[in-house]
Amino acid sequence: GTPGMPQMMLSTKSALVVGFGHVGKKIARACGQGLGCKRVYATRQSATEPYVDESMGFPVHVHPAADLKALLRKVSCLFLCVPSAAGGGRPIVGAEELALLRSNEEQTDERLKAVVVNVARGDLVDEQALFDACSEDAGLRAAIDTWWSYPPDVASKYAHPPSAL
Repeated sequence: GTPGMPQMMLSTKSALVVGFGHVGKKIARACGQGLGCKRVYATRQSATEPYVDESMGFPVHVHPAADLKALLRKVSCLFLCVPSAAGGGRPIVGAEELALLRSNEEQTDERLKAVVVNVARGDLVDEQALFDACSEDAGLRAAIDTWWSYPPDVASKYAHPPSAL
């Protein structure tokens, strides 16, 4: 790694995959097998109670979507893989959820507390809350593969949140 840059050893961290459909299962597999995460959690709209899915050769702890806030306290990596409709027209990750993630029980380095990866839809994350959280806390990193509006307004302050790719 780059000297002085904080690094996260994923073998000591847990990941939460929000959405356990086709894309979510691929990301869960990458976290568990490829990246060697200590534990992989997932949420699924159709789950009515927690269960363990062993179909990928390692346990994925699947929970109802309503368990999101409790799970955010346990993980360092959050992957959003659900369709826009999952939020019911509003973000499922806002300031409260980002605060829970930033204060997760796995923290060992203030310089890199947590990572949010959105490969789904921009409107699943409150744009202002993500920008503010990344501005206030350099220990929160974000990787965004989607925008809140298309085409993205490159002049907007939200187009370039600190600590984000």
